[in-house]
Amino acid sequence: MGGFKDPSTLGYIKKISAQFLREDIDKGIENILKQNTQAYEKLSDLNKTAISDYKNMKQTLELVDSAKIRDREITKEKAIENLMKVIQAQGEKDLSNYALLTRGLSEQDKEKLELSMLNALMEKSIKQGENLKVFDSTLFLNRLSEFKGEVFTTPKANQYINIAKGFDKLFRNDATIAGKINYTTTKDIKSPLATSLEGAFNQKLTQRLVSSIVRNIPTTHIFKKLDELSGGAALKYHIQRALERSHTISDFTKNLELSAKNSKFSNATMRKIEEITQGVKSAKENITKQEKALQDAITPLKQFGKNYPEFVLKPKEALEKLLQEKSGQVAGAAFRDDLGGIDFVWGKDGKDGYGLAHILEKREKQYTREELLKSIPEVIENGALFKDDLGRVSVELNNIRVGLKNTWDNNNLNNHFVVTSYERDEKVLRELETKPPLPNDYKDSALNLNENNSTKESLKIQEPPLSILEKSQLEKQKKLESERLAKAEKERAQKIKDKEEAELRDKIRAQKNATLGKSELDREIAKSENIPYKETENVPKTSVSLNDDEIHPLKFVIVNKSDLKPNFKNTGTQTRTAVDSEKVEEIAKRFDPKLIIGRGGFDDLPIILPDGQVIAGNHRIQGMLNFTAESRKKYEQALKENFNITLKPNELLVRMPERELNDKETLKLASKSNENRANSFSDMLLSAMSSYNDKLKHLPPKFESDSVENLANQVARVLERNSKHPSANQVESANISLLSHYARNTPNNSFLEVFDNAYKNLDREQFKAFKEMFANNSANFHNLNNDIIIKNFTISPYLTDALDTTAKMLESGNRADNFSKLAHDIDYLVNSTDENGMNAFIKENKDAYHSVISQLLGSSFARFLRLENPSAQFYEFLVKAKDRMIENAADIFTGTSKPIHQINIFDFIKYGIESGKSSKESRELLDLLPELEKKFNAHEEFVKGNKK
Repeated sequence: MGGFKDPSTLGYIKKISAQFLREDIDKGIENILKQNTQAYEKLSDLNKTAISDYKNMKQTLELVDSAKIRDREITKEKAIENLMKVIQAQGEKDLSNYALLTRGLSEQDKEKLELSMLNALMEKSIKQGENLKVFDSTLFLNRLSEFKGEVFTTPKANQYINIAKGFDKLFRNDATIAGKINYTTTKDIKSPLATSLEGAFNQKLTQRLVSSIVRNIPTTHIFKKLDELSGGAALKYHIQRALERSHTISDFTKNLELSAKNSKFSNATMRKIEEITQGVKSAKENITKQEKALQDAITPLKQFGKNYPEFVLKPKEALEKLLQEKSGQVAGAAFRDDLGGIDFVWGKDGKDGYGLAHILEKREKQYTREELLKSIPEVIENGALFKDDLGRVSVELNNIRVGLKNTWDNNNLNNHFVVTSYERDEKVLRELETKPPLPNDYKDSALNLNENNSTKESLKIQEPPLSILEKSQLEKQKKLESERLAKAEKERAQKIKDKEEAELRDKIRAQKNATLGKSELDREIAKSENIPYKETENVPKTSVSLNDDEIHPLKFVIVNKSDLKPNFKNTGTQTRTAVDSEKVEEIAKRFDPKLIIGRGGFDDLPIILPDGQVIAGNHRIQGMLNFTAESRKKYEQALKENFNITLKPNELLVRMPERELNDKETLKLASKSNENRANSFSDMLLSAMSSYNDKLKHLPPKFESDSVENLANQVARVLERNSKHPSANQVESANISLLSHYARNTPNNSFLEVFDNAYKNLDREQFKAFKEMFANNSANFHNLNNDIIIKNFTISPYLTDALDTTAKMLESGNRADNFSKLAHDIDYLVNSTDENGMNAFIKENKDAYHSVISQLLGSSFARFLRLENPSAQFYEFLVKAKDRMIENAADIFTGTSKPIHQINIFDFIKYGIESGKSSKESRELLDLLPELEKKFNAHEEFVKGNKK
């Protein structure tokens, strides 16, 4: 059941304690061990420490293997989460909730239950860095302490906990470090230095360089014999320790070479060390060539007055200084990897004003000194970057946008961006109307970011010569300050990211809640206010059509780029479930006008709703928003040639329906537009469903047939009216659409999710059998659902979850095991609920009964997929279902007598269980069904009474 889950219901949840080792240690060991900041330990300690750590690692891995808990399957997270909440609660009298729930369970089942809960706690303790997923062992153990001592007492649960403690001892701070690491992807994996020159400040250059090297060292999976992997692990360890002991590139190469000489590495490892050190030396030569350019990058613009170099890379302090002095500038007040240096300039007010003075003058009342101090640095450091095709740049955060320019009086400032505007609540401070000329001596000193195909370089401060002691103390202070700032910045960025993810989750949940009991094409589209747009003149008419009867005229309109809302989340107007990044990049970087402009139909310019949501062309719009200068130029030339239209830099030409569309029309157009562009199986399903959606309402009440093939072809001929002999693809699409008409969305699943998950998790033969068995019998579900004799029978509310259960049953266990697990669930349910079919858990999980019904259906369906020709066998079962249910309802041998009009889903479940081989487990289920039906009916009546 989707609600209560003991270990049986969860499919004997398979455990994950070692999964994180295989996936994460191999990627992260070099960073995990960086927690030791003792910079000047003796080199001899390296081998001792490594050997000790490797012994711990070996013991941990041996414990993992002895517990046999590596394998895992996908579980219903909410079910076990709710169960744990019940267990954590106090309970009544002298009996705890845990004791109550596990009373009557065998030791084996109790052990599975405890492992299920530990698995859920483990999932909650996984943290995600930018490209690194790690297990936060401290968080796991803290969560564990919230349970009473009686809960985790079985042997395997204790082993599980010991594994976590061993991991915690070995890599205590790895989750903290993951939050600080900023991985990048190299363009050439064979070159360990491909991304090492992204820029750094003082010793940061060494750190970034080595991080790039380490993450590209060929690695082996951690689950091998210790003697096969210790060399690779030790090499990484020595590299990290060499980094910690180093303040220059030369120091690093010397320390690494010295460490290697004192260690008994294999020849292959020694060759790798030589490759690394040679790469470092090569990089050093490259860095030396660029040193002067890096120094020039913070050269101030004389026109802006006195520079305050002591505030370089200190945006808040720099801004405060300028507000205090009311003159001058701080060149390089801030720095972003994606922009370079950002200058704060006081400027002047008045008619020809610019800079901070101009901003304050224009919005003196709205933007106080304190607000500027707080918001501008934060926006620059943590905001999202926006660029237009004229090189204008802005950074936006929390509805505040800071405008930047890397051009001044039509001259390129290259590695400099100057703060020029401050926008809030959609009230825009315009770009400077008058800009002072750029002196020639500044042009010569500016660094051209296009050299070496790089747009990211670091700033570097010139300092007077210092003594060795002063250097050491200064470097230590800088390192501590850098770590503090990095941590604070990362935390702020993470908060922003968490908020955005929470909003997206809420949006998806709201979308699901709005479609419960409906098909995918019956969703409601939330619309916002219409965006501003300009209709074009003297432009040819255009349209798109679903068929000969449904043609939608379109008009060309000009819109602001920022108002468009591309979407790949299967929400709103979007019926896609995946994004094709290569397609977006192709449009953005290598735009070909012939592939989009003037093609007509869905292949032409994108189609949008009046509020900016995209009906067709999400990839095209996303690519256009990311246009390079060259692609934008081709785009504008094509519009000029085809339509004689000239756009402003922030505008795009799109199409819009001439009349207002309802939600269903919009979704049909969106789905149809993806017909030949599917990126996932669910994309193909949506496209098929949209083609037949209206025709499904006009089907005959019953399809007559003598075989499953004949039945499936009849459905296709009815839905494909113009095709006397439908193709195989048409037969499949038509029948899947009919199946989706009855398999409606539930709180647990949508029809698309079920098929997408089955496609991903089953092998190709299993999925083919699964798809054909249900799709080709879709008309049998239609027949049963529309039969007026058994008018109380309906399968639609349970069918989607039943499909999901069927697919999962193929992956785990046999029929007897599945029935045994269900018997445990149902026995608990009927014995723990009151006369209204209620208990504390059911109150919180209103779909619990529906969920257990779906699992009973899915478990009985799954057996057909293990038979020869599943579609035909399932066909015979469904064709006979009505007669068998009527026979069972008046079975004189069992003394039962149910009126035909009262036959319901439980009679169908009974028929399904009895259709297979009789066993101890199936008999247990059959004995429990009458009581389950009684509790279900009582629950339904109770719920109806409360709603009145």
